[in-house]
Amino acid sequence: MSDPFSQRHAIALAPIADCTSHVCFQNGTIEVWTKQLSTNFEQTYASVILNRGASGRPTNVSFVLREFGIHDLMGFWNVQDVFEDTMTYFVATDDVYHVVVDPSGVVLLQFYPTR
Repeated sequence: MSDPFSQRHAIALAPIADCTSHVCFQNGTIEVWTKQLSTNFEQTYASVILNRGASGRPTNVSFVLREFGIHDLMGFWNVQDVFEDTMTYFVATDDVYHVVVDPSGVVLLQFYPTR
């Protein structure tokens, strides 16, 4: 049996609309939904990357935070993968960020501004 992770393929996303709690990107079976979350002291965002495909292999998804509608005057973010409980620190608004989404899977990210 072959390793399913050796068959990953990559998808680059391009914006299709203004991102405010609706589909921001769609490319084949990949959809990205983004919503600004309200807090008292800081701007935070949540994004869901959904793989509607059932190809049997994970998909690499690359994106720039600004294209998701995620922006801040400071320009740097801490990114938490909610389900994996991992954090990536000091991601710039214009950096390319990468995630792997399983077939029929979802990745939930939360973005916190770096202060």
